[in-house]
Amino acid sequence: MVCMGIESGVEAGLAVLHKQMTAEQNLRAVALLKELDIVFSYGFMLFDPSSTFESVRQNAGFLRQIVGDGSAAALFCRMLPLRRHSHSRPAPDRRPAAGRRGHHASA
Repeated sequence: MVCMGIESGVEAGLAVLHKQMTAEQNLRAVALLKELDIVFSYGFMLFDPSSTFESVRQNAGFLRQIVGDGSAAALFCRMLPLRRHSHSRPAPDRRPAAGRRGHHASA
């Protein structure tokens, strides 16, 4: 089995994630694995910081291209940002004082 970190089928997403690969290169790699009858799995991020409605549609189309034939599963999971530990200091409040709860602006 070959495990691939494809991550995105959209060039902007690949750039944001610093993948140094193109979507076309990933498609060719998957096609080669299929041609050689090698089982593969992959990491994929449907959403990334650069996502738009259009890029999500493009990513869905990319997934259909690589696994629409049933050669691998299209798995989705929800990833959450790492939470701070209870002993960590909270992030500083960067809002202006007038926007903070319980603070009254003086005239």
